[in-house]
Order: sequence, then C-alpha cells, then structure tokens
Amino acid sequence: MNNTNLTSKNNTESFSLGFQAPDPYLALSEEEKQAKATLTSDTCVIRHDTQTDYFIRAVLLVPIKGREELFLWGVWVSLSQQNFERHNDTWDSHDESDVYTGYLCNQLPGYPDTLFIKAKMHPSKETRPLLRLERGGGHPLAEQKYEGMSVEMARNLVRLATGG
Repeated sequence: MNNTNLTSKNNTESFSLGFQAPDPYLALSEEEKQAKATLTSDTCVIRHDTQTDYFIRAVLLVPIKGREELFLWGVWVSLSQQNFERHNDTWDSHDESDVYTGYLCNQLPGYPDTLFIKAKMHPSKETRPLLRLERGGGHPLAEQKYEGMSVEMARNLVRLATGG
C-alpha cells in the first residue's frame, strides 16, 4: 500500500512518516479543492456550505523500545475556529502552556481506524505542534504513545506506508 499522501524518512534506522494533507482534504474532488480549500504546508481550511473545517499539521512522537530516537508521525489535527485562529495569531511566539483539543485527521497505515481519535495539541517554539493522545482508550496507537513500539513494528510501518 503506497499512499501518495505519505512521505517517509527512513535514514539509518531513523523513522518518520508524514502526511501532506488531512484526509478530509483528500476526499474532495479537484474542483472542490480549488473552490473550497486552502492548503499550505502547515494549515488547511475547507469551507463547506454550512461549516468551515480547520486543520493544523502536528507531530505525534512514539517511543521505539530499546532506542533513544522516536518514531515521528507528521499528522493533521482538526481544531475549532477559535483554537485555529489563536494558534495562527501566536505563530511566532507560541505560549507553550496553551493546549488545543482536536481530532486526528489521517488514517495511519498499520492501525485500526485512526480518523478522529481525540487528541491534545501543544504548540512548540522549536518544532511543529506536538500531539498527545488520551491514554486508556484501548487504541493501539494511543497505547504505543505511552508504552512504545518495537523496532520491527517501526520498520514494518515504513514498509507498509511506502510499499517497500
């Protein structure tokens, strides 16, 4: 399964996968993308007839057991208009104590349904915002966020996502 929405960085056993857009954007036709959506490398806005959806690109860090480095997921999170605007208004001077509630908006390969898992987004002055998942919900991704994944699983996720 080679998902063209994913980019991979697998360099000497450093692992990361990043999505270029949120899945709701990809569900739009090319005409709808042109008429209703604005996508940048960090934000996405989709204007529907009755609502507007707001997305921010974030990073979900998952420990790899027995390793110091982390598996980095570059994912998209939906936010309320208020939180989206606050995040953008403070882009150059984020208050790292801010926390925004949102929902994961990508289906991660190798996992049961990850779309719309509830998450907390924390702005960062050093990187893209960091994402935290609620522990205890029983989803394997949320459990791995706290317990870690095996090196073999990290390798398999990259192979699965890139078709390698």
